[in-house]
Amino acid sequence: MAGFFVGCVLVMLGMVPLVSADSLDSRENLNATLWMQTAHEYAFSTAQVYGVATRALAEARNFDSALIDTDASEAAPDAPPAIILDLDETVLNTSRYAAGLIGNGQRHTEAAWDTWVASSTMDVAPADPVPGALAFLHAARAQGYRIFYVTNRACPDAGRRASYPHPACPQRDATVALAKRVGLPFADDPAVFLFRNDQDGWEGGDKTPRRRFLAGANKVVLLFGDDLGDFLPRAEVNALRAQRPPDRLVGVEGAPSWLARFGRQWFLLPNPSYGSWEVALAACEASDKDSQACYEERLRAKYRRLIPPLLVPLAAPPAAPTPPG
Repeated sequence: MAGFFVGCVLVMLGMVPLVSADSLDSRENLNATLWMQTAHEYAFSTAQVYGVATRALAEARNFDSALIDTDASEAAPDAPPAIILDLDETVLNTSRYAAGLIGNGQRHTEAAWDTWVASSTMDVAPADPVPGALAFLHAARAQGYRIFYVTNRACPDAGRRASYPHPACPQRDATVALAKRVGLPFADDPAVFLFRNDQDGWEGGDKTPRRRFLAGANKVVLLFGDDLGDFLPRAEVNALRAQRPPDRLVGVEGAPSWLARFGRQWFLLPNPSYGSWEVALAACEASDKDSQACYEERLRAKYRRLIPPLLVPLAAPPAAPTPPG
């Protein structure tokens, strides 16, 4: 036990070289992925979020805008009520992608993700709706809400035009095919999927410009996501990540005023596998974020960010019985 503890500390401090960082990360993502695929608690928690949101539909059209971005356009009084949702791990459970990485001892790269997204054009859908999502989305459409999916799946840099949407976006084509297969409302309209890189100013992962774009013609009353970036501008998320520990931001004087929006206009889905929280824990300054060196640096940084464990002494094993005379 003591040797194991010392070894963990050395790894956290970066004093022991990691062997096969890819395999190590795959193994450490095993529980998170299995929880999302097999645990009743995961399915019940997402169904609970969407159940609360479904009950909010009756009055949500009368809410003020769900956006806190003061630069967003003010929608016309007669603008249709709209809902913005993230896609992966909010509407679609893409844990099969993580499961494939784990099974092959690989790590996430943009190339691996591109290949996986392209598989959506195959006969078998590589993702399933998050429990509760479809029932909510169909209820929202039936009650007259417009629905938009703002995702950080990406279009290519080249070929953008002045009007939306991007005319040549393979990830959008594959995603629309998947959305149709699993029955997402409005999937026949590619314009309801707002992708990273689609327009000038949409190059980064910050979804604020895309929310502003939608707010010009819609009254956005509900937001859904698995990451704080689905609700807040990136600069505010980054500032929030710098505050530790996060539990001290809840239920205390001086807490952000927007916290009260969760459960009423903002609905947060669980995702223990990845997100901006992970990036904030272990950043890499290298230009090649997919490089092996950068990846191992991030992995070591994660170990260093662990709250130090308490070394609990093991109970002494029971004495062996004395053999008979």
